[in-house]
Amino acid sequence: MGSKTNNGNHREKEIIMPVALRSRRRLLACTAMAVAAAIAPHDLRAQDAVQTQPSGIAEEPASDAIVVTARRREEKLQDVPMSVSVQSGESLVRANVDGLASLGKVTPGLTVTPSSRGGNTPNFVLRGQRTIDISIVLDPVIVTYYNDMPYMRAQGLNAALFDIQNVQVLRGPQGTLFGRNSTGGAVLVTTRPAVDRFEGNVALTLGSYDQRKLEGAINIPLGSRAAIRLAGVVNRRDGYVRNRLNGERYYDVHYDAQRLTFNWEPVDRLENTLYVNRYDAREHGAFAQIFGVLPTPTTLPVSDILQTNVEANLAHPLTVASDYVEPLRIRSDLPVREITRTYDINNTTTLDLGGGISLKNIFGFRHVKTSSVFDLDGSSAYIFRHVGLTDIDQYSDEFQVIGTGTKFDWIVGLFYFQEKGSDISNQVQATSPTIFRQSGIIAKNTSYSAFASATYRFSEALSLSAGARFTRDERENDGVQRVGDECGFRYADGTVATPPCLFHQKVSFEEPSWSVSLNYKVQPDLLVYAAHRHGYRSGGLQSRATTEAAAVPFRPEKVNDIELGVKYDLPGGGRVNADIYHAWYSNVQRQIAFYSPVSSTLVSGILNAATSKISGGEIEVLLKPATWLDLSGSAAYVHARYTKFLNGGVDISDTPYAFVPKWTLNGEATIHVPVADHIGDISAAASVRYQSKVYNSDTPQAFGWLPGFTLVDLRADWRGIMGTGFEAGVFVTNLFDERYYPFANNFTGSTGFVTRSIGAPRMAGVKLGYEF
Repeated sequence: MGSKTNNGNHREKEIIMPVALRSRRRLLACTAMAVAAAIAPHDLRAQDAVQTQPSGIAEEPASDAIVVTARRREEKLQDVPMSVSVQSGESLVRANVDGLASLGKVTPGLTVTPSSRGGNTPNFVLRGQRTIDISIVLDPVIVTYYNDMPYMRAQGLNAALFDIQNVQVLRGPQGTLFGRNSTGGAVLVTTRPAVDRFEGNVALTLGSYDQRKLEGAINIPLGSRAAIRLAGVVNRRDGYVRNRLNGERYYDVHYDAQRLTFNWEPVDRLENTLYVNRYDAREHGAFAQIFGVLPTPTTLPVSDILQTNVEANLAHPLTVASDYVEPLRIRSDLPVREITRTYDINNTTTLDLGGGISLKNIFGFRHVKTSSVFDLDGSSAYIFRHVGLTDIDQYSDEFQVIGTGTKFDWIVGLFYFQEKGSDISNQVQATSPTIFRQSGIIAKNTSYSAFASATYRFSEALSLSAGARFTRDERENDGVQRVGDECGFRYADGTVATPPCLFHQKVSFEEPSWSVSLNYKVQPDLLVYAAHRHGYRSGGLQSRATTEAAAVPFRPEKVNDIELGVKYDLPGGGRVNADIYHAWYSNVQRQIAFYSPVSSTLVSGILNAATSKISGGEIEVLLKPATWLDLSGSAAYVHARYTKFLNGGVDISDTPYAFVPKWTLNGEATIHVPVADHIGDISAAASVRYQSKVYNSDTPQAFGWLPGFTLVDLRADWRGIMGTGFEAGVFVTNLFDERYYPFANNFTGSTGFVTRSIGAPRMAGVKLGYEF
C-alpha cells in the first residue's frame, strides 16, 4: 500500500499553493454582459409547463404536462416509476431560490447546508444520506448534473441558478442510468436552451443588506439551423453577520456568472449543443459561531475568552449589555474569506438514425479552484488558523444508443470519468504558532462503466422496467503531510517520509448496480409502481493520514432498497404523488476512530463503520380548487437507524443519524388576482418550510442537537404590466425573522468546542424586469 520510495518530486510545485487565489475583478465587463445578455426568462404559460429539450433548436411544449428526464429520455412526470420532484425556472423564481443551497425550500425531504468551507461548498441530505467529507477522495452521496454532466465536487456547487429551465430531484439510489453511482439520489439541473427566435429579458433586484442583483439573457437565431443564447448574472449583498473585533461582515454575496449556449443542426437528424459556464465568487464566507465549550488541553488556556464568546452568542438581546444586543454578531481573530472559481464546457451531440434509434454523446470538462480561509473555533481566541485549497480538473464522456418503439424502449451505453487535482489544508495552531502544518491529497480518480436499461409494455396499463450497470473505479493518490520544514508522515517501521513528503497509494473497486420496477396504470391518470434497486458508492483512500497505520483504504458503500409509489392526476387539475421506501445499507462510510490492521493502534479516518436501515416516505400534493388559487404542499419522513456502528471498537449504534431531520414540510399558496388580460398577470404567494431538529455529529458528543425551525416567505408579482413586457415584484424571506442554525461542527470530543452556521435573517426586496 505504501512505499518509502517517492517518485513525486515533479508534483512538489502542485502542493505549494498560495493562501488565496489571485483576484481578477471584472465587474464592469460582467455588468455589461448581464445588461446586454440579460436574465432567466419567465414562462408566462401555466406554471407546470416545463420543457426539457436536451439539444437542438427547442420548440414549445404541446401541453401543460410536466416533462422530466429522470430516465434519460423525455417523459411525463406522472409516467415515471420513481420518486421525482421537479421545479420549473418560474417556480424557482417565485420561491426565491437562486442557488442550490436554497433548493430545500421547494423539495420534500431535501436539506442543503453550508459546509465548514462556506456557503459555496454545500452539503446535501436526502433520505438519510449526506456527505461526510468534501475531499476529492470521497464521492458524494447525491450527485448534481448540469445538462447531463456530473459535478462531482461540492466546492463551487452553489453556482447561481439563473436562466434555468427546470431542476429535478431524484430520490433513492442512482447509478443504472446516470454516470456516477450514488446511494442517496441525484439533482438534475437543465438550463434554458437556445431557441429559433429572437428574445431576451433583463431584471434588477434591490433588497436588504444593500443587495444589487442584475441578471439577463438574450437569444439570437443564426439562420434556420442554429441559435445562440447568452446569459449572465452579477449579484452583490452585504453580509448579515458582523465581526465585533474588526467590523467585517460575513455571509455576504459577491459573485458573477455567465453562460453561453449554442445549438446547431448542420444537417437533418444531426444536432449539437454546446454549453460554456463560468462562475466567480469572492466573498467573506460563512462564519462558524461558537456556542459550546468543554475543558480540554486545547480550550483550557483560553477558557475565559471562549466562555465570554459563548455567553455573547447565546445572550438574549433584552437582558444583556449593549455590546451583546445584536445577536447576529461574532468575535473572530481571523479575517474569513471564501474564493471560488469554476468553469465548465459541455457538448452534447445527437444523431437520429431513423427507425426509432438514435445515438447520443455527452462530453464534459469542469475546472474547480477554491480558497477558503476559515476560523474553525469560531471565536476571538487564537486556536486554529485554517486555509483550505482545492484545484481539480474533471473530464467525462458518455455514449448512448437509444431505441424507442411502440412496446419496447431501451438504452445502452458506455461512460468514462476522470478527475485529478489537489485538496490541501494549511493550518497553524496556537500550541505551535510558528509551525506551519500542511495536510491533504493529490489524487486521480478514474471510472469506467457500461450500462443498459429497458422498459417493456405488456399493454397500455402494465409495463416492466429494468436496468443494470457495471462500474470499475480506480483511485490513486499521494498523501501530503508537512510540519514546518519536516515531513509529517511516518511509516510502519517508524521511519519518516522524505521530501517532497508524499505517500503513494492505489486501489480499485468493481461493483454492479441494478434496478427493476413493475408499473401499472390502474386508469389513465393513476399510476402505481413497485421498485427495487441496488446501488453503491465507490470506496477510496484516506486524505489526512499521518501514519501508515491510518492509511487504510475504505470499501464501497452498498444499498438495497424497495419503493412503492402512486402518482395520481386529480380530476379538474392538480395531482398527488406519494411513495414509501425501505433501504438496507452496508459498509456505511463514516469518519471515526478505528484500530489499524497495520499497527493495531487507534487511529482516525474514513472507515466502513456501520450497517443501517432507513425507511420513510414522501408526499407531494398540488390542488387547484379555483382558477384563481393554487395550493401545494409536501411532507417527508425519515426513520434512520444504525443496526451496527463501531467507533474505536465501541458500539455506538444508538447514535442518531447526523444532520438528518425526521420531518421536513413545505407548503405554498398562490393567488392569481382576477383582472382583465390587458392588465397583466398579478399574483401573490406565501410559502412555509419546516425542518425538525437534527443531531450534529456522527458520534456521541456534548451540545449534540440543533433545534428545528420554521421559515415563511412572501412574494407578489405583476407580469406583463398593461400588456407590455415589463414586470415588477416584491418579496420577503424569513418573514418572522426566525433565528436558526442549519449546520454545526462538533469537536467537543476532541478539541473541546462546537460551532454553528447562522441562518439568514428577514430580508426584503423588489424586482423590476423586462422581457422582449
